[in-house]
Amino acid sequence: MSFFEELKQRKVFRTATAYAVVAFVIMQIVEIVFPMFDIPEWAGRMIIILLFIGFPVIIVFSWVFDVTEKGLVRSQPMDTSDTRSTLAKKRTWFAAGGIILGVLLGYFVASSLGKNNPVENNRSIAVLPFDNMSDSKDDEYFSDGITEDIITYLSKIEGLKVISRTSIMQYKDSKMNIKDIAKELGVSNILEGSVRRAGERVRITGQLINALTDEHLWADSYDRDLKDIFSVQTDVAKNIANALKSELSESDKKHLSNMLTDNSLAYDYYLRSKNAPPNKEGLYLIVDLLNKAIELDPNFVVAYADLSKTEGWIYFSGIEKTFAMLARSKAAADKALELDPESAEAHVALGLYFYRGYLDYDRAMYEFEIANKLDPNGEIALSVMAWVVRRQGNFKKSAEYVERALESDPRNATMMGQLFPTYLILGDIEKANEWMDKALDIQPENVTNRSYKDWQYLVLYGDIVKTRQKIKRTQEIVGHDKFNWNYDALKILNGIPEDQSEDQHEIHLKSFYHGWIYDLQGLTERSTAKFEEARNHLLDKIGEHPEDPRYRSLLGKTYAHLGDMEKAIKMGNSAKSLWPLSKDALGSIWYIRHMADIYAILGEKEMALNELNQLTTIPVFPRKGIYKVNPIWSDYLDDPRFQKILENI
Repeated sequence: MSFFEELKQRKVFRTATAYAVVAFVIMQIVEIVFPMFDIPEWAGRMIIILLFIGFPVIIVFSWVFDVTEKGLVRSQPMDTSDTRSTLAKKRTWFAAGGIILGVLLGYFVASSLGKNNPVENNRSIAVLPFDNMSDSKDDEYFSDGITEDIITYLSKIEGLKVISRTSIMQYKDSKMNIKDIAKELGVSNILEGSVRRAGERVRITGQLINALTDEHLWADSYDRDLKDIFSVQTDVAKNIANALKSELSESDKKHLSNMLTDNSLAYDYYLRSKNAPPNKEGLYLIVDLLNKAIELDPNFVVAYADLSKTEGWIYFSGIEKTFAMLARSKAAADKALELDPESAEAHVALGLYFYRGYLDYDRAMYEFEIANKLDPNGEIALSVMAWVVRRQGNFKKSAEYVERALESDPRNATMMGQLFPTYLILGDIEKANEWMDKALDIQPENVTNRSYKDWQYLVLYGDIVKTRQKIKRTQEIVGHDKFNWNYDALKILNGIPEDQSEDQHEIHLKSFYHGWIYDLQGLTERSTAKFEEARNHLLDKIGEHPEDPRYRSLLGKTYAHLGDMEKAIKMGNSAKSLWPLSKDALGSIWYIRHMADIYAILGEKEMALNELNQLTTIPVFPRKGIYKVNPIWSDYLDDPRFQKILENI
């Protein structure tokens, strides 16, 4: 008997066929049923892997054993010649191949169908910006605010994946079809609707659609007084949870029953604050609007929390770095927690106060972790936790937190952009650029992200020509008014109206840069006059902000250019003392760099290199290209020690 005849005799083909059919059915169940019950993807993959592993095992067992009346017994080999025709023999080959092909085809077809679906999680949802159907287009802020509040209510329901406002607002007035939007956001359900406001009356309509099947899961409309707006939002959230078969826990019900405010005018001010422009004037407008809301409703918890965050950012960003601003931020956070100790927003606000005001990372993380437990779907706590651990020097953990936050905010270009410096510090240039490219695909006009992308050619490679080319292209995209860098030196300086600008770690003073450029041109008299002007300005600012290291650091450089070594070194070191490495692994690096610059300007070569060498022992954002083209360091370029330092920073 031939080998294939023996396979048939031992019922191997019959067993394989039965196994293939059962395996195919199981795989279909995995593909269809598992997502309905939120069973993790890894469980489905594990079952399919086991089915494939089991196929050769069952074949071997079928060959070796046979099932008889006596149970499982070893099969006896046959020794009969195969007298079949060639065609019959080939049929056996085709049968065997067909079995294997059927199993593989069934799996890959099912998988490909799954990939064409928007997502596998049926309890995931994106709330598209509600259309403003009011007569006045000035009510756009109101419809946007309703959208955001519905997102907030839904995000408090455990078990729902809810996409954040930053990502969904990009689809405002979008012509994309729902299925494509769902794919981009990684959800299976879309809520869309409209808002019409007329005086003290509001009409809200909404419909929930399964993006996979186009089935309308729920729809309703509400005509209410403006003061009843929160009961509408709560009702919408409950109905959506019911439509998605998500059972509300007692905690969910409690969260949904919490009204933001019972004062419609206070709520209006609050919604207006959400629509303020993202600039200095906009920040102060937010403070004004929130204070008006709080004046009308002294129990407005979220307004206090937002006020605390805004005032804290005004302090942290350097716009108004005063203890008075910091104290106001703390008072607002404390009031929010006094009113509602279980408010996630209030805990985030207090955590941000400790982080931004005092770099008290442990206390900040304590508050953020509480917020994360109270609002597991909220990406805000995760994102700020990412910034805290980055300041602590844990850049890998920071990237993990950001990537987790992006799961519920998948089109947040700002958050993606922050992965760029983080991965550069980790030494993964490829991954840094992957994330930045994604961010720029989503938001090509983002100035901060474009500046990161463009500057890498300078900070990594010292390639001025390519950097200028990239920046020129960026200026064409975002406009010259948003993107002025000091390349055309005096021409650009003279075109900048502000005498001073600032960021988190540096003060940029027009008179200082004028002095530096005149110094490079050999115009000593002009240079000295400008540096003295800068010195006087900085001394006044230090009197106003004695705790701000940025002014001291720049004053140290100014003294160095004026040749006052003692005062230059004193100021540089005092800046480092105010913002030490133990306090901030990210921000303190700037003051080490500035101290190295001070020594280099003074001509103290050994001290300059010793200072710069500190950066080789800690994770830093790469800037070796800057040192190759910075005139301060031009005399060091041929120094072997300097070259070795540059290789490691």
